[in-house]
Amino acid sequence: MNDKQLTSLQLNVPNDINFRKTDKTDRYRIIHGFGSSDNMGSAVNDISPTGIVYVWPQGVFKPEVVSDNANDNASGDGARSVTVKGLGFIGSNLIDIEEEIPTDGTTPVCANNNFFRVNESFVEKSGVYATTTALSHQGNLTISTFGGSLVHSIIKIENSISLGEAEVGRYSIPSNAKGWLQVINVSTASNMATKYFVWQRKGMNVIDPPFSSKRLIYTAPPFVGQSNRALTNAFELDPNTDFWFSGESPLGANNEVAVDFELTLKYFDFDF
Repeated sequence: MNDKQLTSLQLNVPNDINFRKTDKTDRYRIIHGFGSSDNMGSAVNDISPTGIVYVWPQGVFKPEVVSDNANDNASGDGARSVTVKGLGFIGSNLIDIEEEIPTDGTTPVCANNNFFRVNESFVEKSGVYATTTALSHQGNLTISTFGGSLVHSIIKIENSISLGEAEVGRYSIPSNAKGWLQVINVSTASNMATKYFVWQRKGMNVIDPPFSSKRLIYTAPPFVGQSNRALTNAFELDPNTDFWFSGESPLGANNEVAVDFELTLKYFDFDF
């Protein structure tokens, strides 16, 4: 998942965003996110490396990082640290937070900070000057809640190639930003028809009932190959909103499905 800040750019977003006339209190980012699942079947599952439905946290947690290879350690030939980006509380507001966590092979290492959401995880430092085939990490790196009770993402080794970043088809909007989902690309690796869904839940920071409901904001008929959607009217996502992608392949199992998306965030200032 990659992002960049904007100063002068025009995109297909509502008229109240003007990238050429930003004031001192506003800033913009484009998020390019992507997710993948290699075992999509007839049951609806999220498009993420775990291949199962993600259980969204209802409280803060400390993420931990662990590898299935001992060489992913602070002085080894693999990943020496992993950066986790997400959201954490300042008062009642959820803001962007990140932490670089050192690795210790197959021994879990816990973050210092409390998180409420994990949006992105990637290898920060490596013991190898990587190429396409020279690995930045030697094993699969799992980012989970301390104690391993909930897996948030996995940075995979795939076909003997280190990916370096977790493929997670979801994102959570902080309290001081509004989002516009603009581009959706979904592809399948087989001839099995695949259907996908885009969901949102507002008010993710409300952790006691009644909760805001999960709502479908977009879906497409089953397809084979690739489905590309450059949205004429971008989907507006309020502050404190989760959104995510799921899919199903009604006629088969172990189908590989991938999604990538582009999201514009407009940040604004407020008193914490």
